[in-house]
Amino acid sequence: MGYLAPEDVYSGVPTVKTDVYNFGVVVLEVATGRKPVEDDGTVVADWVWSMWENGKLIEVADLRYMGKFDMEEMERMLMTVLAFVHPNHVKRATVKEAARILKGKTPLPLLPLRKPRVSLRPVFPDD
Repeated sequence: MGYLAPEDVYSGVPTVKTDVYNFGVVVLEVATGRKPVEDDGTVVADWVWSMWENGKLIEVADLRYMGKFDMEEMERMLMTVLAFVHPNHVKRATVKEAARILKGKTPLPLLPLRKPRVSLRPVFPDD
């Protein structure tokens, strides 16, 4: 369940950026050491967004890394992944954009201060 993009969950119709969301969740698993959905129901993407909102993004890094990583690179990667798991698929980064961001060839994504609400429109308008 935690791998499913919001548009896929609510409409059952994936978009061209649905796979970007799925990949973002996989990266969050590696970076945080958490499952996509914890036993208590916490969704890793939601948890990381909440840590971003509280100015504690770097604290999501898996403690098993014991701080053996470059803090700036970790934060850059986590911010990029938040662009991957953006609730609005239109604003979600593409894989190509993310690769450029991670390589430092493009500025970090502009992230909202709070996780945006999911706003979905019907895929098939009423006749």
